[in-house]
This record gives sequence, C-alpha cells and structure tokens, in this order.
Amino acid sequence: MRKFAAILTVLAFVPLASAAVTNMQVNGVDNSGEPALAGFVTQDVVIDFAGQWTGSQLLITLDTGSIYQDVEGGATPPSGTLIGFVPSLEFDTFVAAGGTTSATSETFSLGAGAVDLGGPATAQFDTVGINQAWNPPGGADIADRTGFVTARVSLSDDATGTWQYLASAGGVISTYEGPVSGGQMVPEPATLSLLGLGGLGVLIRRRRS
Repeated sequence: MRKFAAILTVLAFVPLASAAVTNMQVNGVDNSGEPALAGFVTQDVVIDFAGQWTGSQLLITLDTGSIYQDVEGGATPPSGTLIGFVPSLEFDTFVAAGGTTSATSETFSLGAGAVDLGGPATAQFDTVGINQAWNPPGGADIADRTGFVTARVSLSDDATGTWQYLASAGGVISTYEGPVSGGQMVPEPATLSLLGLGGLGVLIRRRRS
C-alpha cells in the first residue's frame, strides 16, 4: 500500500526566546504521484532563524526499514533539469540549504559526520543510516530566513529508530530529536537543547578545517 506523509505539518519545537532558531518543523511531503516512492514517507526538515546560519547536522539510526536513496541522486539536492528526466529524484533523501533542488538551494558544503550529536567522525549517507554535517562555504552569508529547508528524508513506512538534528544560527546551537515511527520522524519538544557558544566553536573549527 502506498503511503506518504500527509500535507499536515508536524509541529516540532518553539525554542526559548534567546534561541536564534525560532522554529523547527518536520513537514510531510505528498509523494503519492510517484510509483517509485510507494511504501515510503517523505518529509522536510524546515527551520526559521535569526542571524547567520552556520551549519546543520543530521543523525538517523534505524532499527528496521530503510532510507530511500535514488540511484541517480546523492547527498545534495538534485537539479530541476534532472528531475524532469527522473521524477523520483524529487523525493530523494538529501541535505540542503533553503531549497529542494540545486536551483533553489543556496551554496553549501558537505562536512564530516554529525559529531556534535554523538555520531562518528566519518560521514554516512546511505539506505541504512545518515550521519552528516553541512554548512555554508567560507564567506557565504545566509541569514534571517523562514521556511528554510535543510533536509528532505524519505523513509520506508516500516522504518523505526531515532533521529537527531542540529542547527546553528546567530551564535546559538539548537538540537532536536525524537523517534522514527512508521517512517515518520516524530518530534519531541522536551528534548530541546541549546548548546551555546562552546558547542558552536566545535562546529566552526570543523567548518574551517
């Protein structure tokens, strides 16, 4: 049976007033028109933030199920032209900087693993797990955005496990986590954590290396 995340927005967190990330959501994306995604749930990780975005990290660990990775895709957004030839790429799993295709996503660089979330230093981006950091290249200024898509994830509807996400903006790091259930990344507001400038230094040092 084809399943997809409903257009209904799954509200995630509203961080404390001092947080530069003012809102984070996991939004369902309707993939029901694409046969290759039958049995997968697609969702976007979206943030609103004040100040400059300096990077994000994503760690997904599955106990069951799988992550959709299109054979024509990769860890970065596909081009709109390629989607025209391979429609399933629209629902591929990738990390981004404000868009879901290379035409709409701003320039960013892939980093190492999501070490600030406890992941290994070596990045992973495949059908069984994600352990990835990404950030703007040196000198890029991405600031004060709403509805900023930082990842698109398609999980099989039998997927279970855990997910963790980090966003750094305006000199503050905010982290979020929750279970994966029925292929959906379920937010848990009580897990909000502001790591502050100490953690930010780790992120920036890795970005400059």
